[in-house]
Amino acid sequence: MGLDVKFDSANRKVQLTTQDRLLAQSGASGSYISADRAKEIALADTGLKEGNAVFLKVKLERDDGRYQYDVEFYSGTTEYDYEIDAITGKILSAGRELDDFIVPVDTSGGSAGNGIISADRAKEIALADAGINANDAVFKKVKLDRDDGRLEYEVEFYAGSKEYEYEINAETGGIISRDIESHN
Repeated sequence: MGLDVKFDSANRKVQLTTQDRLLAQSGASGSYISADRAKEIALADTGLKEGNAVFLKVKLERDDGRYQYDVEFYSGTTEYDYEIDAITGKILSAGRELDDFIVPVDTSGGSAGNGIISADRAKEIALADAGINANDAVFKKVKLDRDDGRLEYEVEFYAGSKEYEYEINAETGGIISRDIESHN
């Protein structure tokens, strides 16, 4: 979930710290490139201008002990996915996929426009199917994507000791798949 975890065994306490607070506390924030710089690096690699791209995500994450930016955006019918080292700015991975992307108009109500449900509605559908109250869930991801020619939401959340993953048809609200894993 992108949190730094420390356990004090003597006092039996867990301390969870968000990435941005961890960087600020450690004084290391000046040694990381900015999210805007990560976007610039990805765009430069594609040869695109920012005005020709729709960014879905630019997020600082920790993977295998390394801080990196996960950068996802669309231009035309191509989806771009980059992982960029947060210290050096080096491109760790780059992927492109031809897609038929539609920019959602509004994600706040029951409909996101263009005949698709909103991200909030997709969350409600997943929670209702799982029998989980929204106050008991911690969402990891709610992402609109295209798979096998159809728009769908990938919805991932935690509740208690279980992780829930749903794929929900963005046009009908029907559940395409669900996966529930128990964690200790």
